[in-house]
Amino acid sequence: MSRIDESLPFEPVRIAVLTVSDSRALEDDRSGAVLVERLEGAGHTLAAREILRDERSEIADRLRAWCADPEIDVVISTGGTGLTGRDVTVEAHRDVYEKEIDAFGTVFTWVSMQKIGTSAVQSRATGGVANGTYLFALPGSPGACKDAWDEILHRQLDYRHMIKAMIQAAKADGEIDDAEREKILEHLGEMDAEEVEFVRAELSSPVDVAGLAAETSQAMASQVYAVSLMAIKVDDVSEVQYLGALADALGLSADARNQVHRSMGLG
Repeated sequence: MSRIDESLPFEPVRIAVLTVSDSRALEDDRSGAVLVERLEGAGHTLAAREILRDERSEIADRLRAWCADPEIDVVISTGGTGLTGRDVTVEAHRDVYEKEIDAFGTVFTWVSMQKIGTSAVQSRATGGVANGTYLFALPGSPGACKDAWDEILHRQLDYRHMIKAMIQAAKADGEIDDAEREKILEHLGEMDAEEVEFVRAELSSPVDVAGLAAETSQAMASQVYAVSLMAIKVDDVSEVQYLGALADALGLSADARNQVHRSMGLG
């Protein structure tokens, strides 16, 4: 399991939950309830909650509205990711995405296979970004929502681990240049005093590939590698060596590394 350094400041995220169903109401929306319970239990904020029918245009309109809302950072939907004619949530999400997070679906499938075997191929979980808002589409079962939150989103939505990965990668060549610093600051956005102090502490700490890998679950390995790759230009042999050492420490196969590279348009 991934271990987050609890001494670092926690930044709560404002999350909207959307349940897609032709039959559910708030009182029997078990999957939505699972997400609300877990996000609030983790210290995040429930910014909005709604139930919509399996109508592609209605779902996309709601996603766009929430992406335009400055009080919402993340949208998680549940339901409508299957293979029937009424399952249109994935299509609605992709109508809204500016960029798709390809690795999310891959990681979710890997997590699901540990629980339900090859039946995991029947789900089309997806993630993406639009207008600076992160969107994730999960299957409609409570179990799938638990798995997605516990194994992926719980860590992914705690910025401390990912920022640590970005900073370590940027320091791999011995210094952080202006372009790398800009990428990190762009990912952080507006920072309060505690966040500034956290970044300063990470910038001054030594590079520790083994430590970062030890804090990363197998389910998150590809995303930690992708975030590290995103933070640098890979224009120095020491950066290439760092990424190779990180991938080895994370236990990523050559195929897994190449899949991350392809998803980021790197061949």
